[in-house]
Amino acid sequence: MTIAGRRILHVFGISSGNTGLVVKILLALFLMVDFFIIASYFLAGPLGLSLIFGTSDGVAYAERDSTLYVLIFMLPLRLPVAVNLGGLFSVLMAIYTGCLLASWLLDPGLPRTIREMVTVSPLRIFRNWILTMPFVSGMLLLAIVVLQSVQEAQGVPTGGITFTNPYETLTELAYSPLLEEIGFRITPIGTFVALEAFVVWRIKRRSGYSISLSRLLLLSFLVPERSRRFAGLRTIETHGVLRGIGVPGWVVILLTSVAFGLAHFLSGSGWEVGKISSAFAAGLALSLVFWRYGAHAATLLHWFFNYYSYVYQLASDTYTQAFTRLFYLIQDATFWLGVSGWLAFLLILLFRIRFKTREKA
Repeated sequence: MTIAGRRILHVFGISSGNTGLVVKILLALFLMVDFFIIASYFLAGPLGLSLIFGTSDGVAYAERDSTLYVLIFMLPLRLPVAVNLGGLFSVLMAIYTGCLLASWLLDPGLPRTIREMVTVSPLRIFRNWILTMPFVSGMLLLAIVVLQSVQEAQGVPTGGITFTNPYETLTELAYSPLLEEIGFRITPIGTFVALEAFVVWRIKRRSGYSISLSRLLLLSFLVPERSRRFAGLRTIETHGVLRGIGVPGWVVILLTSVAFGLAHFLSGSGWEVGKISSAFAAGLALSLVFWRYGAHAATLLHWFFNYYSYVYQLASDTYTQAFTRLFYLIQDATFWLGVSGWLAFLLILLFRIRFKTREKA
């Protein structure tokens, strides 16, 4: 365990001799809750398929065709052909399952991350997205709920979207995360990272720069942090959030987050002016996750707020009481992970401030 970790435990009256045992117990409890939420992520896809194809109303909806639109650089483009909604839903579930598997397997991978959490530091959790996601999603959910509650107490409404068909709602909420991540994160921010990487590639190519340009550009849209690392640019992992992104990167992130907030309000779908700030906050978090972990991670975090939350609610209304209990259990676990995440964040922040103050003294 790190010296900082021992100092934190000392504040709560835990002696150094018991430090290892206490940390292992807390880590085991956390991982139990974390894996419960992760398991619910993998169940959400099959559950949605059973709702669409295993109920009469769902099958009737799945047989319909509809025209779709995509977002490229935050601009909507309508596709010229109609697609079958059941087929679309199946493809979306396959994509999200792929994102979950990528989050599990991508370097350093879940098993290695757990070993490093035990042998090096619990903070190693932030190297793997599937382990980090329950923490981050709970923290972001709490922050948005608090923000909207404060705004509504001051008379600033958030509004909401109303659907008449629950299966239409489920499909819309399954499609929107992928649609909006492509439009507001992958294409604009990915293009900026690709341009930075291209400039560096042109400079370093004469000095034996090994990675191909095509691979570098592809990584810029899929895993920006990895593209920047290959290009020799600063990364969040090595230089922190502020310096690892840099001023130009922060400008792009803030502009796309503002656009994300305004787009919700101006869409005319039922959102009120209070949605601008909460969607901006969500857009900022999604941009940081995209930059640090990749397109699959940002898509999954967006999926959590749209599809994941609703599919368990619909299952609790459609199936047996067991899903109602599971739905509330997931809500409770997400809430407490969010609370513990914010407490850990504030505690680490206070100790870093105190450490820097001592260094100056």
